[in-house]
Amino acid sequence: MAKFGKSYNDLEEFNLRAAMFAKFDAEIKEINARETTSVHGHNFLSDWTAEEKTRLMGLKNMPRVKKTPTPEVEVDIVGIPTSVNWVSAGKVNAIQNQG
Repeated sequence: MAKFGKSYNDLEEFNLRAAMFAKFDAEIKEINARETTSVHGHNFLSDWTAEEKTRLMGLKNMPRVKKTPTPEVEVDIVGIPTSVNWVSAGKVNAIQNQG
């Protein structure tokens, strides 16, 4: 609560938020147990309901865009690495709160 400046109106809201946090915490632990390329953690949304998160993101029923098939192109690639670590290459910013 202190880390993200949380305060609640009453015990009922505290219990709801604690339950949401516990559910999200279990999901994070499950993901981190099987994930090897990243580490997931908590943020200021960890005690929010799915409905609250959806409202924050402002997503509505947006029309689907029809995708046209991409033509297949044969490319002869020589000298390009199969993977790049962008962090060690200095091309990744630190995590930021985008609001």
